[in-house]
Amino acid sequence: FNTISSLFHSLFYEVLIANNVSVFVSGHTRIKNYVSFFRSNKLVFNNIENDFEVRKFYPNEIKSKAIKILSDFRTLKPKPDYMAVNNAQVFRHLSFRSVMYNFKSYYYNKRAYSISPIPFYSEYFKNIFYNLRIKRKLLSKINELVKPFIFFPLHVNPESSTAGYAPLLDNQLFVIELLSKSIPCDNLLVVKDHYPMFGFRNRKFLKALLDLPNVILADSNMQSLELIMRSELTITITGTAGFEALMLGKKSLSFAEPFYRKLHPKSYISNIYNLRSIITETLEEPLKISED
Repeated sequence: FNTISSLFHSLFYEVLIANNVSVFVSGHTRIKNYVSFFRSNKLVFNNIENDFEVRKFYPNEIKSKAIKILSDFRTLKPKPDYMAVNNAQVFRHLSFRSVMYNFKSYYYNKRAYSISPIPFYSEYFKNIFYNLRIKRKLLSKINELVKPFIFFPLHVNPESSTAGYAPLLDNQLFVIELLSKSIPCDNLLVVKDHYPMFGFRNRKFLKALLDLPNVILADSNMQSLELIMRSELTITITGTAGFEALMLGKKSLSFAEPFYRKLHPKSYISNIYNLRSIITETLEEPLKISED
């Protein structure tokens, strides 16, 4: 099973390991529909690094296939099927099925919500309609950007990728405000929401983003790879967008220690107090990354 983003699966994994149950963990590569399998949930620190160390021992056939996959990714920029986005999806939260799903979610978790159904659904629909109302204010075409920009993709929230691997940075609004104050004055910060969060992201969160003077909120229907390619730098908390940027030959930084740290050791923001200087240095220095 996949444990990267599911809190339940991450906990279930620990239970299985504690009971000496053999487990295979799947992780999406973000290239087409390729999936990697590991015997450990600690892939961010162990398995991928081990593969990186022993890559020179791989057969030429595997190396050739890997080179072609990387070349196709850089040329065609294919996204996995599950990440296909279309305008019709923004209305899926208003469907009867979606409303009933959220009612079931509320019913089974009503103690956690601590509110009655009416205020719960009131907030739910207010968030959806606010998302629809502000769509005309969002960046929808890459050529609308004139100034250079830094790209920051939002995570699904809650999610183990932030709550598990970067618990101190789970408040993404705090991270965006930090970046807003740290990027060079001649750059914009383009923030794009994760498309499954449309209608679920609190409207107060989105309003706070729109109020920041050097922050632009991109339509969640936009292709992240297009934004990565046009950006000066991609910054994530723990997201795979940083890895995608490096595969495309673009600069990236990560607040949490990334699994690709051996590929590019300077991609890790080790001290947020030095964030301004880290960003400036990254923008000024040429990207040095091994094609191996």
